[in-house]
Amino acid sequence: CTGGDALPYPQEDYWGDADFPFEFYRCALDSCAGGPDFACEEGHRGRMCTYADIGWFSVADNYFYPCPDTAVGRWALTLTLVALVVFMWVFINVYVVGEYDMLDMMLLTLQQCAIVFTFDVEWPKDVHALGIVFQVALFDVDVVKPSCVAPSWGYWDGFLLQMILF
Repeated sequence: CTGGDALPYPQEDYWGDADFPFEFYRCALDSCAGGPDFACEEGHRGRMCTYADIGWFSVADNYFYPCPDTAVGRWALTLTLVALVVFMWVFINVYVVGEYDMLDMMLLTLQQCAIVFTFDVEWPKDVHALGIVFQVALFDVDVVKPSCVAPSWGYWDGFLLQMILF
């Protein structure tokens, strides 16, 4: 903090709640700008700066990109990414796992690693890069969130979609 009667604030790579500025937490994704305004890096928002800001989308909850400027571009991007996820799901389930027992065992191992990865542990930054591999292995439909065309997309939307698909 700046001293005097000023309240403390988070340093870079730390997150804190401006309403309770006495506890700070290390950000896992280099998404916390810190400072007196308790800011997140561009494209991030929310608790621990882990959510995509309006006008941004995330891939595997680790990589944040700005949405295209036009509505056609946003829909094209969303439909392309959804088609890619569906293609990967079909490819893995129909062609890979069904044909090769060794790859089936590898997929099972990746799924077990993915479950462990969801534990509330401060994983090294290099391990976070594996998040997309783990989400694909779990057939997580939220590997790509359609926030460019559905800004309020949340947990229950992904859950409902997962239940419809399986």
